[in-house]
Amino acid sequence: MERRALFAGSWYPADRHGLEAIVSAGRDLGGGALMGVLPHAGLMFSGRFIRDFFSNLDSRVDRVLVISPSHYHVLPEDTFVISSFDSAASPLSSVPVFRPDLPGAMVCDEAIQSEHALEMFIPFCAARSLAVGFAVVGDVSGRDALDALSRDVRALLDGRTALIASSDFTHYGRRFGYMPYGADGEKKAVAEDLRIASLLCRADVDGILPIRHRRTICGIVPAMIVSLAASSPGLVGQVVDSGTSCGILGTSGDDFVSYVSIFWRCGDERL
Repeated sequence: MERRALFAGSWYPADRHGLEAIVSAGRDLGGGALMGVLPHAGLMFSGRFIRDFFSNLDSRVDRVLVISPSHYHVLPEDTFVISSFDSAASPLSSVPVFRPDLPGAMVCDEAIQSEHALEMFIPFCAARSLAVGFAVVGDVSGRDALDALSRDVRALLDGRTALIASSDFTHYGRRFGYMPYGADGEKKAVAEDLRIASLLCRADVDGILPIRHRRTICGIVPAMIVSLAASSPGLVGQVVDSGTSCGILGTSGDDFVSYVSIFWRCGDERL
């Protein structure tokens, strides 16, 4: 079974040449990246963040596990959802799909097929001949459940598997029903996002769990799972880039989405 490229031609180019221009080599930041928190908006917005991560993957990596929130399906708490797909289509080429061994995971192909927060990464895997794995997760009931999910993910880390938490950060404005800083809140929203990103770098999820429902960071649960998974092997996290949809478009306004990228690498090798 093959996962269709549902968002090609809308969220990113469907033509090969246009897409190659987006997924081509990013900045050289020293390599060695094994885990990341990356945005999943249309590639006009998220492309530069994702491109930098894939361009700096650890040389041992030959497959990537992407964990995303669910935008279209209500999922049970404390549970991963995976698929039965064995390949994923993209305008560049099909990508092999591996099924992550996550205890208690549910299989729901529809949830994986419909999720844009997974698909944005497939063209980057295709361009680099990497296999991809998919997992979607809903909310968590508390710290114990978060720890359990993180342990399951950590068991998959074998040196050849990179791990991505797919998450945009604050969705701000009337469009999203979230304006705690009033009009012109971009500067304050970004500052708060960077504070939360700093907590993720340190695996300080206890500072995030109590406020997660008061924020509009759509992939905060995947981000916390990856943050905790990175803490056990002693990876070092660092905020690499940030921006907003308005900043990328060169516009201004009360409605915007904020993006932050975090990379984790081994030991004291910092980006």
